[in-house]
Amino acid sequence: MNVKQLRYVLATLSQGSFSAAATREGVSVQAVSKAVSELEREIGGALFERASSGVHATALGEALAARARAVVRGYDDLARFVSSGDATQRAQTRFAWASVAPGSRGPIASSR
Repeated sequence: MNVKQLRYVLATLSQGSFSAAATREGVSVQAVSKAVSELEREIGGALFERASSGVHATALGEALAARARAVVRGYDDLARFVSSGDATQRAQTRFAWASVAPGSRGPIASSR
């Protein structure tokens, strides 16, 4: 399971079809269909009922989507944090633990 698959499931659910989900995600219909099929195979059940008029989530699909929304939101939040520079600023202070002889004072803080 990966974030891309979860994004495609959510897009398919909100758009009602693989083709509309593909358009929204900027990929081919085959890419969405393949990712969803691989995820279905991995979890052992259908996420969508497929019909000529589009797709509808199964109970499993709805349950997975509820959790997938939180995962994708969290991933996007983490990606924004990392790319914003906040992560770099917070990593400037590092703590180094040195091997020390008995009776020494222990950790040494260093700043880079």
